[in-house]
Amino acid sequence: MDLRFRSARSVAAAKGPLLEIIHRYKYQRALWFEPFLAQLLAREAGPLLIERMRYIVPVPLHPAKQREREFNQAERLADASAAHWYPE
Repeated sequence: MDLRFRSARSVAAAKGPLLEIIHRYKYQRALWFEPFLAQLLAREAGPLLIERMRYIVPVPLHPAKQREREFNQAERLADASAAHWYPE
């Protein structure tokens, strides 16, 4: 496999209640979970990444998935997390 990145990090194990929240957010458009997920991402990944990252770039959804879900959860979480790291 030819990987185009140097590292990856998970903020939590996606299992149990967290996996349920992620699935509801992505597939049932449960946007009320967004602040919680963004805060979790900012709190857990932020201290490790803030000094190393310059940009937050979400992974684009396939156009069919974008139409199906009607939103790009990665883009929304990137924006919401960036607001924690880089307040205006």
